[in-house]
Amino acid sequence: MRCHALLLLILFVLPAAEARDHDRIIKPALIELDTGPPSWLFGTIHLPDPRVTRLHPDAARAFEQADVVYTEVPMDPKNTMQMGIQSLRSDGRTLYDVLPRATWQRLDERLRRINPQLGAKLLLPMKTWAVYGGMLLFESQLQYPDARPLDWQLYQKAVDAGKTTGGLEQVEEQIRVFENFTEAEQQQMLLALLDEMERFERRGENVTEFMIQWYLSGDYMRFEELMEAMPMATDPDLRKELEQLLVYDRNIRFAKRIAEKIRENPGKSLFFAIGMGHLGGERSVPALLGQEGIGIKSGN
Repeated sequence: MRCHALLLLILFVLPAAEARDHDRIIKPALIELDTGPPSWLFGTIHLPDPRVTRLHPDAARAFEQADVVYTEVPMDPKNTMQMGIQSLRSDGRTLYDVLPRATWQRLDERLRRINPQLGAKLLLPMKTWAVYGGMLLFESQLQYPDARPLDWQLYQKAVDAGKTTGGLEQVEEQIRVFENFTEAEQQQMLLALLDEMERFERRGENVTEFMIQWYLSGDYMRFEELMEAMPMATDPDLRKELEQLLVYDRNIRFAKRIAEKIRENPGKSLFFAIGMGHLGGERSVPALLGQEGIGIKSGN
């Protein structure tokens, strides 16, 4: 599972009344860096919904102009396969073996609400953190079974166009964020997500759709406000550790590597596609790039 997808899973906590019913991208999460020639940061979301994958004209122009395209990890077949393999258990147990019966039942019921043909048994080989990270993607992928998520599409378009491609992280680095948590901690994260999905349903609303609406609005600057309300875990220490590992440590890594890539590619335009949640706030990638000597020319 993509780590930025796991991050964006937690961004649906903004009060639902503030959501807007958009059917297209109102404002792209696009930031032009003060480099010559220009380079860009572009906020993505790991979903295949065509409202998301249909690029705003500003983002499309930046992408077309770029000589080099970097996603969080290289989205080539080898890395895609590795991500899938790493999400599977290797301890001789199944998801049914490790989850408490009450959690298993809630998960099974939630999946059947997404689609009656689904069920927790389909996830038996998966690690708990991977189930947590995949819940919203499951729903969107069922609706658009032949489509691929936005970041995957960007990478493939770049390959097809003959652009240089690459990743800012290795798959192992993304996976390590969650592998460091105990099974009990992973289960606490999954329970927090199931609680929030049920709260949305009681209001007659849908978590995935709310997440898409947030992305279509392009309002990435509200990220730190959203972080304050995240239902990631009930334990405050675990919550703090999740925030640090999922967001802030990776922001530092992204900023350093983006600066390195720009210096390594003089005279070229670069397009960096990372999860939209990394773009907003005082400790965001754009803010940290300033410490690397790279300013922001424009952004929303």
